[in-house]
Amino acid sequence: MPSRGGDRDEPRPPEDPRTIHSIKTRMNTKNAVANMAVGIKMVELQLRKAGSAPRRRWLKKIRMVIVLAVISMTMWDFIPRERSISEDFGPRRRPQSYGSALFKELFRFSYDQFLRVHSNTGWDPWLHIGKKDHRMWLQSDWVLMCLLRRLAAPARLVDICMQVGGARSTVDDAFLWAVDYFFDQWGDQLSDIGRWKDRFDKFAAHTRGAGCMHHGVIGYVDGNDQFVCRPGGDGCITRVPFQASCYSRKKKRHAILWMAVVLVNGLVLIWGPYPGRHHDASVIGHSGLLEVLSDLSEELGFTVGVLADAAYPLHECCYPAIKSPAGGGLTQHQRRYNLLLSQFRIGVEDVFANMGQQFAFLQHVQNQKLGKSPLAKIYAVSTILFNFLSILNGNEAWSMYREEEDEDPVTLEEYMDV
Repeated sequence: MPSRGGDRDEPRPPEDPRTIHSIKTRMNTKNAVANMAVGIKMVELQLRKAGSAPRRRWLKKIRMVIVLAVISMTMWDFIPRERSISEDFGPRRRPQSYGSALFKELFRFSYDQFLRVHSNTGWDPWLHIGKKDHRMWLQSDWVLMCLLRRLAAPARLVDICMQVGGARSTVDDAFLWAVDYFFDQWGDQLSDIGRWKDRFDKFAAHTRGAGCMHHGVIGYVDGNDQFVCRPGGDGCITRVPFQASCYSRKKKRHAILWMAVVLVNGLVLIWGPYPGRHHDASVIGHSGLLEVLSDLSEELGFTVGVLADAAYPLHECCYPAIKSPAGGGLTQHQRRYNLLLSQFRIGVEDVFANMGQQFAFLQHVQNQKLGKSPLAKIYAVSTILFNFLSILNGNEAWSMYREEEDEDPVTLEEYMDV
């Protein structure tokens, strides 16, 4: 957005949203007062026609209520309404106003990494966001700060406003707008496993060199439950039918299910969401992942597969753990196989734990309400940001993979260039 302030460090937007909002508020107040004046005249007209004393008393009470409302609306007009937009908790803070350690603690990215992510979003310095009747100009780096801070910890909006500045409604609008933008821009590639097919031979060589018992293994598949509030609770009656479908009998809680594939280099791909009552075997069938891997195997000339736990079906591209037969046990060779497989399985579990630690908003069940929050988009955007962190900081979940041995690592610019 072009600046109107010359060479000033912090230019104002072309139109000051606080001035516009103040003008609109005064116009609405004048219209309300005019309508109430008409109501007073109608009440006085009825008073003249009223014959009984009780009716006159009730009409006088109604007239008094309308008069008090007019007085309150007139006095409300003198209150600086722009405080509800950006100054309820002080002015909006700039990224450079934080210390390096505090910045990384609050936003999970270092200051240099934050600038790098912001420069690759393609945003202008000023963004025009908000609803149709309440749009405003906001600095784009402040919008990204609201997104990261909201996901980093399950804090109240009041606490977030005290840390980044601005009003609660403004922070919430910025957060939801950023979630929609990130999901629309990079959400599709979260399930596009074919995008990394040029690196599959290198992934397979790393897993085989680390002692994997299968050839062509590029990652590990597993399910992850996003726990939610009981559907229909908190007055949301329209979500009552989802109580049964979202209830996981295994976890004894309501949840929505995601299927994730963690590649050897730490990048996370997800499919979903699915109702929490679904089994992992049915989810992988609905996702079409096995068919995609089969097609990629034919295209690349070698079998591409993923490791899995015992809940997944045996397939030429899926290598699950061996289940114990009913009424029997496993042989020594089968137990040895499962033990070796579990050494690789710990990698994907560490990724899920690290993701929940970095973006603790996902672990706060009280904020996960079906029908009231875009839960699927928030989970997908958290996965995108976690992939950003994995690219910038490295991911130690897969011990067999060493970034310094990679001659062509994935860069942030490559990942964000869709």
